[in-house]
Amino acid sequence: MPDRSAPLSIPPGGEHRYTVALRCGMPALERLLVQQLAPFGIQHDPASATLLLVDAPFGFALLTLETLEHSYRYVIVATENPCPEYWEDLDAFQPTILLAGCNLEQPIAEAIARVATGDRYRMTPQQTTPLTASERAVLRLVARGWTNKQIARCLGVTEKRVANTLTGVYEKLRLHSRVALALYYWGRQDVLDDILRPAPSQACPWSAGESSRCDGNKLSCAGGD
Repeated sequence: MPDRSAPLSIPPGGEHRYTVALRCGMPALERLLVQQLAPFGIQHDPASATLLLVDAPFGFALLTLETLEHSYRYVIVATENPCPEYWEDLDAFQPTILLAGCNLEQPIAEAIARVATGDRYRMTPQQTTPLTASERAVLRLVARGWTNKQIARCLGVTEKRVANTLTGVYEKLRLHSRVALALYYWGRQDVLDDILRPAPSQACPWSAGESSRCDGNKLSCAGGD
């Protein structure tokens, strides 16, 4: 494993030591990353043998890896998607370096410098997936909006097998709908939290200065005259 504790030196005078073919699904962010990496001696070059794949928006890196036609010598994938199953699906494509987490600017610069020396590594949070490989496959396809019938045809199993596997996914992830699974897989924890958050209790319909009494199924206010 490489020693990632050593700080990455910044070359003087804007000297470019490394080149990468930077790909990102958000053009504005891509331009910003090019500017942020320049002080580290890293220059964007579409013809570079090193691909830096920045997963923005979430899902861009996975889709790119699935449809990648050009052969790169090195592939660095960086994602802030918090879903560990998503990390495993990215890692299945065997990138040279896989980075997951927040504040990845420095780790990306270090990865570019070290990949040229032959380093291969994965830097992800300690969180691991409780799902099996087959459960992860079902989760990935559900997240894409596929029906059980489509999933069964794709995986070469019965619909009943898919349904049983999906039940296990629900139980292990403690989620209860296909929408929740999709939000979880694509890293939309903010939206998922809103869905899972209990609805606030409704305020009392009468004012604080009034008393109330319950008469059978009828609610009456006894304030006033």
